[in-house]
Amino acid sequence: MLYFTALYADRKAIMDLGGLWDFSRWAWRVDKCENYVKFSRWLPNSTVSDKLYILEAHMPCPACGKRVKPVALAVGEYRERLDSELIGADCVNILYGFDGVPDALYLRLAAKYKLRRRYIAEAGLKLSVNCCPHCDAPITDEYLFIEPSSPFFIDSKENADELDVYCLKLEFDYAFGAIVTRAVDRSLFTKEFKQITDIKLF
Repeated sequence: MLYFTALYADRKAIMDLGGLWDFSRWAWRVDKCENYVKFSRWLPNSTVSDKLYILEAHMPCPACGKRVKPVALAVGEYRERLDSELIGADCVNILYGFDGVPDALYLRLAAKYKLRRRYIAEAGLKLSVNCCPHCDAPITDEYLFIEPSSPFFIDSKENADELDVYCLKLEFDYAFGAIVTRAVDRSLFTKEFKQITDIKLF
């Protein structure tokens, strides 16, 4: 089952395709995963069906050297291109950035961590990125995810266990537009994941 939002003007087209309006969540609903592709006009490319992970690192700010706690998002099993086939089982699939994740989740992260929308010259775009709480310098996604020394470039148990990981078990599928940049074997994480229960995506 998947919830999504759309413009009021699109209501007839959605109902004609079999979408259902759920008054309890104030959102549209599709019950069967094989029908997700029918609603691709209103959905991002992928859906998550298992878990969301919040990964918290501890590192020096590259600009001022003070300790910071950048955060990343990851997902469990997911579907690409709204296919019915699930991929990424037994992995923590790390997302590249925060654009394309649910607003409720982004607002929760932005309230706890210093996430800000900044113009990143390398990308030529304004993106949501981690920023240093001391000097306000952006900590770009390239610095966090791409280099082998990056905190979210996980290739060993030692790298994985340097992170604090929070896990949210999903009640239902949800659509997301962020890109999976790296799949990490779940077995590399030996520390117990901390459970989240107070985030509602819809």
